[in-house]
Amino acid sequence: MLGQQYVSLEKMLLNYQERKTTDDLRRYDIIYGVEESAEASLLKTSLLPYNIAGSKQFRGEWHIEYFNDKPMLYLRKIVPLKESLQDSMLIYERELLGKYGMSKYGIPAKWYSGNLTILLCPQHLFGEIVTKELIELTVKEGEVISRNSRVIRTGEMERTRNPQTNSVFALIASLDGCWHSNLQYKLDLFDQFINFDFQKAKKSINTFCCSILLVTDCQGEANGYLLHPTKVTEKEELLMNKLLKRIRQLPRWSFGWLETVDGLIFRGRYLKASYSSDTGWQFTDYLSLDLKR
Repeated sequence: MLGQQYVSLEKMLLNYQERKTTDDLRRYDIIYGVEESAEASLLKTSLLPYNIAGSKQFRGEWHIEYFNDKPMLYLRKIVPLKESLQDSMLIYERELLGKYGMSKYGIPAKWYSGNLTILLCPQHLFGEIVTKELIELTVKEGEVISRNSRVIRTGEMERTRNPQTNSVFALIASLDGCWHSNLQYKLDLFDQFINFDFQKAKKSINTFCCSILLVTDCQGEANGYLLHPTKVTEKEELLMNKLLKRIRQLPRWSFGWLETVDGLIFRGRYLKASYSSDTGWQFTDYLSLDLKR
């Protein structure tokens, strides 16, 4: 895509090696009421007045509610990033109350006009904050006057579908409204593709576990990279080579991309892979795991 910037392969590999975690979600303004999900969404830029936001010591929690049939932004609370800033937060809050008043929803954000980019259901991913879906709002004096949804490119194996008959994934299919809810369920087609006609290892390899990075390039072609373990036996290497070869045979655009809070396209998926000589390969997306532990 012309003008689009990407997280490099080197950076994705390094992030995993360093097992990066991030608490950056705590530093961004969050907003509720954008979608049906109860999960908070993330604002790329702060809506707080500059004399507060400019210090980078506070973040706001917001909500969209309808007032006189018009969607309005309301400030629920100002959150100091340090306990020592509690008194300053109260001073700022009183200033806004005195100037803009208070409704049952919070303080109306009448001071704000401009464009907003919102990351829906943002997720930690080895040092990155990523999403599959974004909302772009235009706001005039606190009133939302336009709204556009944007979905990052979706692969054929990621699309919504009904659970298969007798599928072990059917019980964990979720409808809570977030794009990442069914990631584990949506790997069933990938499991089937990898295991179809897969030449199993000799019985000398009963089980094997690893982590891989699956990358989809700009032409939709997939490639796999072994992340862990860094050292394998000769037989394990043969098994891995067969797996990576099978990944390269995936149909174009089997998997899509994500977008980071910095606006970069993230073309990879981190997967945990478990092999059994009896059942073949099974995969778990790291996004379905708790990476903050």
